[in-house]
Amino acid sequence: MPYAIGHMPYAMSHMPYAISHTPYAMRHMPDERAILETFGRFVSPHVVERLLADPAGVHLGGAQQTITVLFADLRGYTALAERLRPEQLLEILNGHLTVAAQAVLAHEGTISQYSGDQIMALFNAPLAQPDHALRATRAAIRIRQATASYHACVPADLQMEFGIGIATGEVVVGNIGASEMLNYTAIGDTVNLAERLQELARGGEILLAETARQALVGEDEPRGVPTGNHATLRIPEGHNLSDRGAMWIRGRREPVQVYALEELGFDEGGSPSLRSRAGMAPALQRAER
Repeated sequence: MPYAIGHMPYAMSHMPYAISHTPYAMRHMPDERAILETFGRFVSPHVVERLLADPAGVHLGGAQQTITVLFADLRGYTALAERLRPEQLLEILNGHLTVAAQAVLAHEGTISQYSGDQIMALFNAPLAQPDHALRATRAAIRIRQATASYHACVPADLQMEFGIGIATGEVVVGNIGASEMLNYTAIGDTVNLAERLQELARGGEILLAETARQALVGEDEPRGVPTGNHATLRIPEGHNLSDRGAMWIRGRREPVQVYALEELGFDEGGSPSLRSRAGMAPALQRAER
């Protein structure tokens, strides 16, 4: 099957369940077995090796720290679900989610959970990553680029785009949930904000909160770099941040400053110009999730 990137390992094909099945005792057992059970299938092998080298540094019981959270959700999934047989839908869904998972793991992010057609990833947990915001933006770009490559092998009517939201801030991260079923994840306002931004993003669009922009600059105070002046921003080459202004986010009392991570194209004269990939699949963007 040409679009069967969904021929993935067993753990990936059972992704909604695997990481959450963490025995209660492991919250207090950051030994080799606990690390392998909790992270073995949801971080890259290189990260697992580093965790095993220093198990005492792994805190599974819950710790407050600053991380960057990425949410990616497929646009057009609901429309596909209405017309595909369940086994067809599962194959094409797994194919798209595998692309996103591989992009996250390539930048040493932690896949916290899958929920239907959505993926949640953490950066700066469980391992410290001083450049966690930059890693998240690079992972988002890789998701966008890898999805386009994957679509070369997928019929046009089965192609979906990810809408992506990124936020940075303080959360509680660790094994969270009922004693019978724990999930290594993060909770807090930053998580909610990243998910809300993902909901606002169109297919192929990457939206960042002001907090993520601050982390890319390395500032301690908000708005330390004037809007439009990104000379000190640590963003991936060939991209820029487009100021979308203050936007109202569902469930929040105040508007949030939002930025879009866009590709730099070139106009007819050879000068750089911003080019958003949002809009490359207008039919899917108009479709409901």
